[in-house]
Amino acid sequence: MLSAAWDWLEDNGYPRDVTDLSRYWFITQNAAPIAVAEVRQMEDCLWLQILFVAGPYRRHGVGNALLYHIESYAAHKGTTVRMGTNSSNAAMLGLAKTRGFAGGDVVYLTSGKHDLKEN
Repeated sequence: MLSAAWDWLEDNGYPRDVTDLSRYWFITQNAAPIAVAEVRQMEDCLWLQILFVAGPYRRHGVGNALLYHIESYAAHKGTTVRMGTNSSNAAMLGLAKTRGFAGGDVVYLTSGKHDLKEN
């Protein structure tokens, strides 16, 4: 399944990074990935770098479910989740609003960079 997941990431424009598999969260169906999130442990939060849901599965709660599990993990670890997105990414902004993200929890990226320090 891991090979299929990496192939899927590459097919959707994400580079293969085999040095740290722990930061990727997948939702699968029939052993095939249908959604992925890249989450990095920062000094003061979990940073949601990527949340991608395959086209046919969008608008069916898959992204919401994946984000729910990331938030649950963060709560278990005693931290919070922050995310970065472009201000034009209506789908991600809608999901953030649905999940209760506000203010500094959502960072609007223009160059793909942020000022958080990674652990």
